[in-house]
Order: sequence, then C-alpha cells, then structure tokens
Amino acid sequence: MALKATHIATGEEIDLDRADEPEMAERIAELYQRTTNGDRPRPGRAVLECREHDGPDGPHHRAWVYLRRDQFGRWVLAHFDLKYADHTPARMTDQHRWQQDYWQRAGDAAGYETAQERRLKGVRLDVAIIGPKATIGVEVQHSALTRPAAIARTRKARDNGVTSLWSADRPDGPPKWAYRVPTVLTNELPDGYAPRGSWTVVNGARRLVPTRCARPWFTDSSVEGFGGICPTTARRRPCGAWHPRFTPRGGLTVDHVAEQAPAGALIPLTVPANRGRIPVVYIVTAADADLYAELASGTYNDPEQSARDATETANVGKIGPCQAAVPTRPTAPGSGYISAQRHASTYVPPAPIYVAPAGYCRFCAEPLSEAQRRSGISNHLSCWQNQGVPGREPRPTTS
Repeated sequence: MALKATHIATGEEIDLDRADEPEMAERIAELYQRTTNGDRPRPGRAVLECREHDGPDGPHHRAWVYLRRDQFGRWVLAHFDLKYADHTPARMTDQHRWQQDYWQRAGDAAGYETAQERRLKGVRLDVAIIGPKATIGVEVQHSALTRPAAIARTRKARDNGVTSLWSADRPDGPPKWAYRVPTVLTNELPDGYAPRGSWTVVNGARRLVPTRCARPWFTDSSVEGFGGICPTTARRRPCGAWHPRFTPRGGLTVDHVAEQAPAGALIPLTVPANRGRIPVVYIVTAADADLYAELASGTYNDPEQSARDATETANVGKIGPCQAAVPTRPTAPGSGYISAQRHASTYVPPAPIYVAPAGYCRFCAEPLSEAQRRSGISNHLSCWQNQGVPGREPRPTTS
C-alpha cells in the first residue's frame, strides 16, 4: 500500500507507508515544517496535494492536505476539505502480505494478468486479477473494517468496472461486512510459502437448490430456509410455488476462486431482503445465477413428468398395478359374499367373508323382528349368548 502526497512548490513526493525509512522520515519531517498545517492554510506556506484520489485518467488536483500525527504517533494526511476522509497508514502484517501474495500467485497460475496495489479512481485494489470476462479486485482485509466503508469501496470499484471480492480469515467469527459485499471467508495461512491448493475457502460460496414452498423447509428459520414466511406472498402459509434455497458450497480453494471468478464462472449474487431479513451477497456459479433469475421471475418449470417417469423406470423398472396379496374389504351390508382379489397364479384366496343382509341376524342369518331392526340390533339375543358363528349352527351350551 502507499499513501502519497506531492509538495506543490518543489514537486517532492512523500509516502507515509515508508515513513520508517530514514530518508523518507527526514523528508516528511522537513515538509512538515515547511508546509501549512492546522484547520486553515497559513499565509506564506505551501500545501501538499493528495495523490490518493488519482485515477487512471490522470492526477486529481486541488485535493489539499497537511501533515499531522494521530494519538499513536503515526503521520496522517489530513484534508482541509471535509468531504474527503483523512488517510492513516495501516501497518501491513505478515499474514496480510502472505495472503496478498497468494492471491496474485493463484491468478498468475491461472494465466491471467495480475497486479498488486492497482490504483483506480477513488480506490486502490490490493490485488487485481484481469480475466476474459471480468476484472476482479481482491480486498485482503486482515484487520477490522466497518460495514459502510466496505460497501463504499465496493461501489467505487464497481464504478470503475471492477468486481470486488473481499477475503478475510477471522477465526473469532465473520467480520461486520460479511455477506453485505462479495465475501470469501478462508482459513489462516500457515506461513508465507503455502503450496498451491492449500488455502481453503470455508464460507461465502453458495449452491442454489430450487425448493417448493412447502413443509418442512417452509418453517426452517435458518438463512437457507423460508422462516415460516413465503418469499413471494409474505404470508405465513406456503404457496406451493418454487423458491430459491441456498446451501453452503464446499470443496473450494482460493485457487479455484482466482481461476473461475475472472472467467465469469463464479459471480456475486445479491439476494433481496425478505420480511425480517437484510439483503445478502453470495458467491454462486453462473448457472445458479441464471436459475435464480428464472425462480425470481416465475418462469421456472417443474421437471417434466416424462423425465421423472424415465428415471423411475431406469431405477425400479416399469411401474404397474399393485401385486400385493391384500383381500378386498367388504362393502356395504347386504352385498353378500365378496371374494378376495387374485394377484398371482400361486395365490390361494382365503375363505369367503359372509356379510349378513340388513335386518338379518349376523350369527344365524335368520330375520330379525321389527322392534330389533328399529332399535339397530344386528343379532338375536340367544345367538349372541350362545356365541354363534355367522352363517353356521350355534354351538351347544355346556351344562
């Protein structure tokens, strides 16, 4: 990184990130005495012009700054115009430098043009990977950064035609800007000489699964589910339509992302906010992005029935009528004898089931009296006491 400013009177340039070098430290101290400082320019003193806002089209003029120290003793480029933010150098850690070098080596191995500290209009990229479909600006964020700052830098990069990709390894949890900008969460590099394919992506990439708005996913309150609210109707009941459902995508490394993102195979997808949620940004494949567009527009079609039938036939064979040996239950009373179904030539049917007609005793099959029929009685008292068998003679009583 570099925080540079130019002395207008002499054309001397200073770099605050090199303030620990003896020659640069002497130059900064000398310019600190010769240039104006404070809240307003002092008469007879020259000012510094900030180089942080220069773009590819040329330098940005009249961004006046002065030198001051912060509470930690670091030099700061402070702007007179409050619409610009002050520039404080951040000490680059070894882990930050290793990760930045790894991203560049991964892009080089994929055959793309790469560069570190690529300067654009209003923004500077840690690593730029220029591919055939997109230019990826990797932001290696090993230290804390606020969510508005990350969103603002992503917007500035997008204005320059660059797709930002924020990389972080936070063992104590995702950063505040995670999933509000294109995010790739990784593990921590063991050292500065990690071999290719050893840096794993642990989160940020998603796989889209078309899911019908029905239980059990309808009541899933996680980020992948519907949370009990239909995304389309915003009602607390499933609508039966197809909606997108995102699940984590595993098996990715930084090398895969550095190879596929500039080629357009991996792209950021912004999922609009649902009721009770916030907008999120996932890294998905181009095919999943097209599928999401179909689901969002309502043009997604359920897989054809013929295709499902072909799959079932290939797996279990041709589907025909049920071959189970299950006898048919009797229908309404008075229908007489009902034979069991014959499902196979080797099947031996059971004895027929006798169903007594209405108004006849279910034990002896003799007519019931008018009073018994009106009362809903289905047998003679004597037959029931003798524990008769339907359609057969009563068993003799024992003395």
